[in-house]
Amino acid sequence: MTTTAMPLISIPTAYYLGVCEPCRRPTRERVEDVQEPGFRYARVTCRECGNSVRVERLHATITYDVCDPRCMGATGPSCSCSCGGANHGDAYGTKVEGEMLESAVEAYRARMAQLDAKREAKAAKARKSKQDAFDAWAADHRDVLDYLDGDVSWSGFFMDLRDQADRLKPLSDRQVAAVRKAIASKAARDAERAERDTRLNSTPRVAAPLGKRTGLEGEIVEYKQYNTAYGLDEKITVECGGYRVRMSLPRSIRPAQFSHDEYQAFTKSLAGKRIRFNATLEPGRDGDPAFVKGLRPAKAELV
Repeated sequence: MTTTAMPLISIPTAYYLGVCEPCRRPTRERVEDVQEPGFRYARVTCRECGNSVRVERLHATITYDVCDPRCMGATGPSCSCSCGGANHGDAYGTKVEGEMLESAVEAYRARMAQLDAKREAKAAKARKSKQDAFDAWAADHRDVLDYLDGDVSWSGFFMDLRDQADRLKPLSDRQVAAVRKAIASKAARDAERAERDTRLNSTPRVAAPLGKRTGLEGEIVEYKQYNTAYGLDEKITVECGGYRVRMSLPRSIRPAQFSHDEYQAFTKSLAGKRIRFNATLEPGRDGDPAFVKGLRPAKAELV
């Protein structure tokens, strides 16, 4: 004849267990009078620091296992020994006084300190391993990191790559190729700018013709933007054969639809392009007759 073991039944008790995180103090409270039966969680006040503690209802399974100190010092919400939950976590309850309660709390805190130390040692080992792997990768990609450490605010893609490197995550081969392509493009632009500056600086300076002018034409030598109380202010400087005109970026030469990265690429490409426009020329702040302001630019177009 075979017998079937009776299933163990978990019985909810009137007691709740939890741990106060700020002061690392386990808490056991009877809260049947303030919480409806069946509620899994409740809130009690830590009797040491006064902090609100989230506690969980204790469920007990009565077995023939002898109740021992592990039951008295438990902090979990499940009891499976002969006490049926009567002693579970009671080392932190209201019925225990004096040295027994203090020693239980101190023992719990000591266990938690050991666990914290192990976790920190494991985390420190993982951080060191991650740092060593990144340093080995960085040794062969210093040019990439130096570029990303510069001003890449014009590109969301490169800003994401910089954040990735800051998290000690090496870039993929395709990402490295994209950065090095940008480095080569920047070197080419710098060389073009140096050649242009040399050429323009060798041009004799002449006084600008003041007043309302039409059909002005020249080469854009600089683009700058400023944040003002009224929004973004964009300026360009145009070399017009011996004198320069500083004016607002005409709307007519801006792209009609663009993303942030596309517009940043557009503004970076302005230097070196030729522009034709109408404007009223007035003296600049420093009084240099060869460097004037262009007011109300109109009918502008890139040549």
